[in-house]
Formats: sequence, C-alpha cells, structure tokens
Amino acid sequence: MRDGAYPISWVVFDLAGNATTVRRSVIVDNHAPTVSFGTTPYNSTKITARAADPYGVSRVQLLVNGRVVATDSTAPYSFTLDRKKYGKTFTVQLRAYDRAGNVGTSSKRIYHN
Repeated sequence: MRDGAYPISWVVFDLAGNATTVRRSVIVDNHAPTVSFGTTPYNSTKITARAADPYGVSRVQLLVNGRVVATDSTAPYSFTLDRKKYGKTFTVQLRAYDRAGNVGTSSKRIYHN
C-alpha cells in the first residue's frame, strides 16, 4: 500500500436494527525518517540534529558507541556530549523515529579526545 491517508468506515448495528457509522482516516507510512548531524563544530560538546518525515518525527536519539545516551522529542533537536566520559576514541550516531515507528539513522562520526 502506498503512503498516505486512507479512509476507514465501520457500521455497527444494535439488536433493534439501529445503525451507527464511524469514519476515521488512517495514515500509512512505510518510509523511515531522515536524520543527520546539524552544523556541529567537531570539538564541540553540543550536537545538533536535523530530522524530517512527512508524517512527523516522534523522537531523535543520540548514540555513543552504539548505546543510547540521550533522547530529544522536540525540534530543534540538540544534545550535550560529555566527551571526557567516553575515552580517547568513540563513535557518535543519531537515530530518528517517526510516528509510525519507522527508524532512520545517520552516518557515524568518530571522535578523538
């Protein structure tokens, strides 16, 4: 099924034969959101992210060495990174979730202290 809004209707009858119709719209979203690093200076402790999805981004996570260390659910997405906490060399990546649960990831960045 293609992405987009689709109408759904239910007709419910009671024992007396009275009918009620309920209509709702369901959004089909088969695509992951896009996520990338914002303009973050390499030696900075502040990391910004850009995330987008046609049906909305629910949250963006910051991963260090593959583990989630912070989550932001409000744009503009930003994180503070304690670089001393992760040793001499570590990787940083972003992960975004859309409202349908699809997941998108950024490329990894390698940091050296």
